[in-house]
Amino acid sequence: MEEIVIQVIDEVRQSKAERGVVPTHVLYYKDLLPEVRARVLVAIENLVSSGKLTMVNTINDTAYDLGD
Repeated sequence: MEEIVIQVIDEVRQSKAERGVVPTHVLYYKDLLPEVRARVLVAIENLVSSGKLTMVNTINDTAYDLGD
């Protein structure tokens, strides 16, 4: 997970630099969390598709368990 955070920060900084946005530092709520969340959701979707995770909708949330 640490590698993913470093990768996201590097990619966001590079993107900001290419677009001429200054400062290029990565904001936690605006830049980092949405990108990490998006990558986690893709990983979860892949794991559910491959059967490694099962997904269940609950009244208030979505639950995951290891696939059987």
